[in-house]
Amino acid sequence: MAEAARQAEFFPSQPDFELREAVEIDKRCLTEVNHLNNNRLPNGEIDPWAQDEVFKNLVSAVKEAGIPNAVHRSSQPSVGTGEYNEAGEEINAYMWLGRTAIQNAESGRYFHRHESALERVEVEIDEARYAQEELKPGEYKIFISPRMSEADATLSVAKSEHLAHEDAVRGSQLITDEQGNVKELAIDSLLVTDIPLEAWVDMCEDPENIFGKAIEISDKSSALSVMQSHHEMKVKTGELEEGVVSVIAAVIPYIKDPHARKKVEAQLARFREDQLSIDVKARNIAGRWKEFEVELADSLHYERATPTVTTFINSMQDRWNDEDLEVILQHKLPNAQYRMSEDLAVILEKAKQNFFWTRAGVVTDNQDVIKQMDSAIVDIIRRDEMFIQVAYENGEHHHVQLLEMQTDKRIANENVSVGGGCPGENMADFKTDKDGNPLLSEGVNNAKANSYEKRIGKRSKGKCQVESCPTRPREVTVGGCGVCLERCQKLFDSGEDPTKMGFVKSKPKEMPKPNFKTAEKPLIKTDYIINDMASQREKDKASV
Repeated sequence: MAEAARQAEFFPSQPDFELREAVEIDKRCLTEVNHLNNNRLPNGEIDPWAQDEVFKNLVSAVKEAGIPNAVHRSSQPSVGTGEYNEAGEEINAYMWLGRTAIQNAESGRYFHRHESALERVEVEIDEARYAQEELKPGEYKIFISPRMSEADATLSVAKSEHLAHEDAVRGSQLITDEQGNVKELAIDSLLVTDIPLEAWVDMCEDPENIFGKAIEISDKSSALSVMQSHHEMKVKTGELEEGVVSVIAAVIPYIKDPHARKKVEAQLARFREDQLSIDVKARNIAGRWKEFEVELADSLHYERATPTVTTFINSMQDRWNDEDLEVILQHKLPNAQYRMSEDLAVILEKAKQNFFWTRAGVVTDNQDVIKQMDSAIVDIIRRDEMFIQVAYENGEHHHVQLLEMQTDKRIANENVSVGGGCPGENMADFKTDKDGNPLLSEGVNNAKANSYEKRIGKRSKGKCQVESCPTRPREVTVGGCGVCLERCQKLFDSGEDPTKMGFVKSKPKEMPKPNFKTAEKPLIKTDYIINDMASQREKDKASV
């Protein structure tokens, strides 16, 4: 009830989506960051309730983008709107992040540009309105959204709108309490590939289908027409034992191409795998992703990268491609820190998305991800990600940060393209070697080693940008962001921030007295004093 009250508090202040301009395609990735910034409290902090709501979205995104065999369940609580019908009864709405289900569907107008995609948005709004106003307890409603067909749009348009590859299927039902009062709208959803549009049409028009009646499709060449028939796609709750998975099983007999049928049967088998285990892994990754989103939201709000975001930028200095590195350097501030803008935030968000989605694919055996990578790297990432998940659950955030940095670099080396569903595809574009091949991960021997030179990345001679670095002012080997590779880069990689360690001074000790018995020459020792890092101080004291 506390969540419902919080939802209701935000209900009156939602924007009119018809008055907003469509978001730039490249900036769609900042959607959840913007949700966080739009829900700041008067003291400047992000409302914890909003963080919880964003987390739910990120769980769904991890599954859609990295785990194609995931079946995702979400819910929207029923909340009073303060409006009343003719009978004097308060009208309830199903809410997420302070918006009704209808308003959330309307927000699709903000994320799509092409007319054919906007037509699908109108069907989504109609479906949300149906669930709001007409869905009854005891009914299980199916909504089938096939990928765009050639009759709907060109392939290039479909790709740009994230509607080219998967079919989305979801089932909705109302959850009631013991008195029969509706508590929430529960939604099960999945993404599936390789089902011909013809199979969906044939299933719908067959009077012996799972709906128990023939559903006429007005334009058999259009995916939009299948979507528009959603009013007819209802069964009684419990009739489909596996929910939306039963819909996939039901359409298989209508697939005429044996090759396509075999592919869908393989997906059906994977949908029937342990969904609880998948959900646990996805929620762990989504939790870490949410923490980064908060850091990025704070960075945009205050127009300066937080220490966590700064560390991420600098730790990846040898993996940014030249174009991204140019943008990063345009935002450089003294002491290897950065001002923040949407242009820089997009680069960082896309990189983090790639890393999180790839992890999700590796630990759930997503072959579309794994086949792009060296098998030795896959084994290392799988091992490290499971260590990270345990450390995260135990609250060992320093170990999480350290292992994530190491794994991020390994993933960047592979340049994996990953994604799907609403999040879209993430085309990795990290630094490659001089021949255009991905960089090798350190300490890994594989077949690629014979085909190109292993290297760390762009190097040059320069003064380390970290003002407290003991190498200053002399020139040393630095990476793309101007951070020395021998000391400060290693500290960033270990989860430390050398910019916060205070200045390091080098001063000679008194000349020791000569040992006349052995005639050894006196040695001069240099004592490095680092204010904030005792372990480093002890190591440096021991150096000669």
